[in-house]
Amino acid sequence: MKAGLYRKKDAKYVWEKKAGTAYLLRAGGAAGIFGLSCLLLGGCGRQTADAQKETAGGSMGETVITAAETGFTINGPGAAADGTVLTITQGGSYRVSGAVSDGRIVIDAGDGEVALIMDGLSIASADFSPIYGQQCKSLTIILEEGSDNTVSDGASYEYDRNGDDEPDAAVFSHDNLIFEGDGRLRVIGNYQEGIRGRDDVTIRSGILKIEAVNDGIKGKDSVEIEGGTITVTAGGDGVQASNDSDADKGYVRITGGGLSIDAAEKGIKAETLAEITDGVLDIAAADDAVHSNGDIRISGGSLALRSGDDGVHADRSLSVSGGELTVAESYEGLEGLSVDITGGTISIVSEDDGINAAGGADSSGNGGRGDDPFAVAEGAYIRIAGGEVRVNASGDGIDSNGDFFMEGGILYAEGSLDGGNGILDYNGQGRIVGGTVVGTGNAGMLQTFSEDSQQPIIVRFFEAKKEGGSALKVEDSDGASLLEYAPQKEYSVLIFSSPELKLGENYRITAGEESAQAQTDEVITYSGERMGGEFPGGHGEPGRGRRPEEHGDMGRPEGAPEPPGEGGILEGAEGEFGRRGE
Repeated sequence: MKAGLYRKKDAKYVWEKKAGTAYLLRAGGAAGIFGLSCLLLGGCGRQTADAQKETAGGSMGETVITAAETGFTINGPGAAADGTVLTITQGGSYRVSGAVSDGRIVIDAGDGEVALIMDGLSIASADFSPIYGQQCKSLTIILEEGSDNTVSDGASYEYDRNGDDEPDAAVFSHDNLIFEGDGRLRVIGNYQEGIRGRDDVTIRSGILKIEAVNDGIKGKDSVEIEGGTITVTAGGDGVQASNDSDADKGYVRITGGGLSIDAAEKGIKAETLAEITDGVLDIAAADDAVHSNGDIRISGGSLALRSGDDGVHADRSLSVSGGELTVAESYEGLEGLSVDITGGTISIVSEDDGINAAGGADSSGNGGRGDDPFAVAEGAYIRIAGGEVRVNASGDGIDSNGDFFMEGGILYAEGSLDGGNGILDYNGQGRIVGGTVVGTGNAGMLQTFSEDSQQPIIVRFFEAKKEGGSALKVEDSDGASLLEYAPQKEYSVLIFSSPELKLGENYRITAGEESAQAQTDEVITYSGERMGGEFPGGHGEPGRGRRPEEHGDMGRPEGAPEPPGEGGILEGAEGEFGRRGE
């Protein structure tokens, strides 16, 4: 814990350092029943802390406990030992050190708040949770600065009653579970989970290394990571919030710290909301790297993701408004029923679609559209209104089973090398009103923006395929550069739109040694001829998006934003903050 004043956000209690002493103050300023040494706040040396341990219970009311192979030595009130089983029976502060290879610490303190200070503790249990929060208002595990601590359980549990299946984690609490301090903790979950809380799990600081045969960190109501350095290796999900019956719970929120996950299933899994506002995340997952059965909101932080399925997947809305997001490996990069990008820097490499708007859970197929792959999925859209997005896709660069709106920012989209996919693919409306689009790939399944777009678009078919790294340039009649870009993969067509393009102007397009002129007499300008051997068309005629009449009387999908000129597509694009409806 850092020096000075520390206040818990919900004001349930306050740690305040005064004259070298730390006191626990309850809300309203009343003195609490226990305190922590100033060492926990980083304000005293080790000598002072050792001197406190020599007094009965510690001069500040700490109960000092030493673990050994034969049991626990207790100096202070609130705890009792039966062999190698230590039971804490009242709220207070308990400093534990030492080692025991087959024991446990049980917290059964009613509605008391318990602070368990790990100060060089190594505890294992052959057949139960070594740290078991059976009942208390909250259990705060404080890692003493400079200390190394280890908690490990066995591969099987022995329960008191048939049918019991809890606890099931090396560190388990039926109530709120909090981690803080500046020490180190290694948690080994050989049975199921590493850390599990039946209410909220909050990590504020500390260096935690968690290994689990199933989930690494699991909170039923929520998992919140505010700081610390956390490494998770999991045979299941890395971090999970599992409450699916309460719209206000079941969320994972990351506001700081460093989190590294290697998971055999999902990296982060939330039932209602996964929210990332800050922090550094490095996630490798066999399934989705970041997943929510509801919504996902990313507004900051740095994310490096590698996934066997989706880099980021939301069953409902996915929004990115800031931060750095790199999806280095994925089947699909970003997927949600709706995808809103208003800021941030995004880079995606995908085996299939780069960004996909699809209905239903983890749907890379028709997304709830029945047998018609070209039907519009209700509420599905992709909207880019800011930020910088780079997509390198082996499928479609942008694939919306509903609408695609480009309003601002910049999009570099490299589509598939084969003719079965395109740079852009949408089933509803595809309209650009702002921002810059640079799309390269093959011309086989070519689809551009709709002709009622409000910004000029140039489609250039090249005479021969261009190798990856071949420079692309677009210049106006005065020689001013509008685009200088080198696609990573080979390409035979360019889709380019920019606010700098004007109707009635002449532009020069250069790719490698090939150069041509394009006169923007219409909203969509075509230059050159499609190469032979490529598919003759995409969803519509070559080089243009489908007009609404080609769908029949489809209208706009319910829940999709209104197009420009009909109230503005910004209206209604954002849902209720982080909460799934009933």
